[in-house]
Amino acid sequence: MLTPLTRLLLALCIVFPPPLLLASPAAQLPLSPSPSSLSPPATVPDIFVCPPLPPRESPPTSIHDLRVDDFSVVMALGDSITAAFSAKGPQPDPIEDIFENRGVSFSMGGDPGFLTLPNLMRRFNPNVTGFSLGDHIAEFCAGPLCPPFQYHPRHDRFNAAQSGAMAVNLMHELGYLVPRVKKSEDVDFEGAWKHLTLFIMSNDLCLSCTPLSPSPPTWLSPSAFSRTLESALLLIRSQIPRTLVTVLLGLNVSGVYDLTKDDPGCAALRHSGAVFECTCAFTLGSTPAGDALRAQMDAQAQLYNAAILELRTSFQPGGRNYDPTYGDTFAVVVEPGMAGVRVGAWPGDMLSGVDCFHPSGRAHAWMAAVMWNNLHLPFADKIRLHDPPARLNWTSTPPWTRGSRHGARRAGPAGDDDDSHPAGVSEVPLWCPTAESRVATT
Repeated sequence: MLTPLTRLLLALCIVFPPPLLLASPAAQLPLSPSPSSLSPPATVPDIFVCPPLPPRESPPTSIHDLRVDDFSVVMALGDSITAAFSAKGPQPDPIEDIFENRGVSFSMGGDPGFLTLPNLMRRFNPNVTGFSLGDHIAEFCAGPLCPPFQYHPRHDRFNAAQSGAMAVNLMHELGYLVPRVKKSEDVDFEGAWKHLTLFIMSNDLCLSCTPLSPSPPTWLSPSAFSRTLESALLLIRSQIPRTLVTVLLGLNVSGVYDLTKDDPGCAALRHSGAVFECTCAFTLGSTPAGDALRAQMDAQAQLYNAAILELRTSFQPGGRNYDPTYGDTFAVVVEPGMAGVRVGAWPGDMLSGVDCFHPSGRAHAWMAAVMWNNLHLPFADKIRLHDPPARLNWTSTPPWTRGSRHGARRAGPAGDDDDSHPAGVSEVPLWCPTAESRVATT
């Protein structure tokens, strides 16, 4: 009798050539599209194995005809996940434990050697700009508590995310981003094709529980969440030309409690009061009331995700927000890859050792790979993941290695980090685009 793992491996042998399956243990990730529904391109653990794309015969005139190398600007709005708070884990200097490691952010990082969406894009267009770099102390913005003058433009660049941010803070972030992009000397503001990642929800969820009511406060309701995102999308459309916005569906953040509740180190951190993220998930612990609050969070996440999906439809032809004036220069797509992930089943090193809450460098690399693969798939066929890869046993020798705290990196001949290599090695097989590949907008 075949075990579930054996059946999965047999199915993957249909989708991926056997040498690639051997080269990347993470090929065991479950994929939602059936093998018959896709014509998968080649998959590789290192994007630099993919051949470069040949030049286009003529530049694209529609957002619905873009290849990945047509993007020359990356931007982002979001919270501490997009800011990559504590992604590198505990540091020798404790002050650096409260740094945002923006150069490794899954959607915006540009530090050499890290697997990020911009670094993957740069394989095919080395002139991509806007990605964030390096590390700095956290920028905090949460609802009404949003002090001005916190941005570090030299590091943040077009990564407008701020730690603690909620949906209501998107306009504050756009207040930084829009003029920054307009005034940038290395951006053809009117002519460049731009990609913007919007990932916001986690902090809204962490404040959405109400012990005395099954419904969240009015200002955190799904309708309020939807109106705020809609306003942000409309402003982006009117102020930043030629932009594809990818909106990520949210995770069930409450699963972090299940992942960390039996970890002595995480328990000690929380009992000491040194960390205080997500009161809805942790405050009442393993009590019936605590379980109820986490269930309320999960239900709220589904409602927020439904609101995002409705907004996607609203910007398509026939939708209430569709405007033919922008039909070829603006589109909203939804990234569903992580929405179904059971966070409680993650390996422990997917979370930062600083606070047992934020994604680690490994998790950022994994998220970047999923987002990259889904760029070329229409929404109905995009990969939906339910569990991350099991802890991998890396047995190959340099130049492939995994950093101890930073996720997957490429190493030089002596095993040292090679910062000349733009992107690291992926646990998830990366898809190689071809001259015929187009970024999906449906």
